[in-house]
Amino acid sequence: SNAWLEIEYTGTSIVGDLRTPLESAVSGSKMEIRRVKNKRLADLILTPVQTQDTLDELDVHQVFERCLDANEVPLHDRIALQQAYGEILEGLYENS
Repeated sequence: SNAWLEIEYTGTSIVGDLRTPLESAVSGSKMEIRRVKNKRLADLILTPVQTQDTLDELDVHQVFERCLDANEVPLHDRIALQQAYGEILEGLYENS
């Protein structure tokens, strides 16, 4: 079938990279994965947030901070990751 797919993961395990195994599953077919939603990861990130907050209401830096918190990244690693993240965002904004 020639189809575009939007996949929402609702499993109980935390999976960081869903796209790679999904792309392998559809390789050789005419199906194309357009979007992958990781509901488990989004729920984990939003857990400490009040119920009225959604990902749409947070800026990219707040979401990144919550990912770091959710994965218990130590402070000494956060600094380098935040700097790299800032450089990536800057590059994205310059190219758009």
